[in-house]
Amino acid sequence: DQRALLASVSQDAALFDESLRENLLLGRTDRDPARLAEVLLDAEVAAFVDPMPLGLDTPAGTRGSALSGGQRQRVAIARALAVAPDLLVADEPTSMLDVSIRMGVLNLLAQLKRERGLAILLITHDLASARYLADRILVLYRGRLVEDGPSEQVVATPAHPYTRALLASIADTDRRAVAAAPAQALPAGRHDQGCPFATRCPERLDVCWNSDPEPRAVGDRSVRCHLYSPAVPASRD
Repeated sequence: DQRALLASVSQDAALFDESLRENLLLGRTDRDPARLAEVLLDAEVAAFVDPMPLGLDTPAGTRGSALSGGQRQRVAIARALAVAPDLLVADEPTSMLDVSIRMGVLNLLAQLKRERGLAILLITHDLASARYLADRILVLYRGRLVEDGPSEQVVATPAHPYTRALLASIADTDRRAVAAAPAQALPAGRHDQGCPFATRCPERLDVCWNSDPEPRAVGDRSVRCHLYSPAVPASRD
């Protein structure tokens, strides 16, 4: 079963109102105790569980209410690692955490990636987190890939207007960053066949309304934007 190769961690790690042990095992009583001890160390769970009087038999509370946000995420990561996955899907794993705790979880994921060779697919709106953890960034807008390339390049020199808008929303560190414009209705006589970002793009060209651009190579990345097509007119609407 290919699903056994994949595990996931969500932004709001929901734990059952059972013991930490039961949350980690999820009914798999055949789990190797040595493997469980290893993932508790890897996910830095042992550090806060060992001092507890009941240890792994400590109740997690409703939805993990007996633990802090950072502790819940570490338990969720340990639970995912217990199945020895080849790929960990981390869906906004730090968005519900305070900044200081967020860095702790990101450092943990980076360490697992570096030392254990764990492949991680990070889903996030925070390009700063993606830059820290990912080797490559793929930027999607409405389910459509608009830019992808090496993380450092995408963040340092964003090519697509939507990528620049994402960066502008988290920090004013890039002078090229631009905010998305207020949404506009399609002009009369034009059809919703163009670039999906055209209604919000501050750099749109007239051609953007009616033509959906093809991906184009820009250095060693791919960008889907008419701004990088030499064949389009320079006029703007």
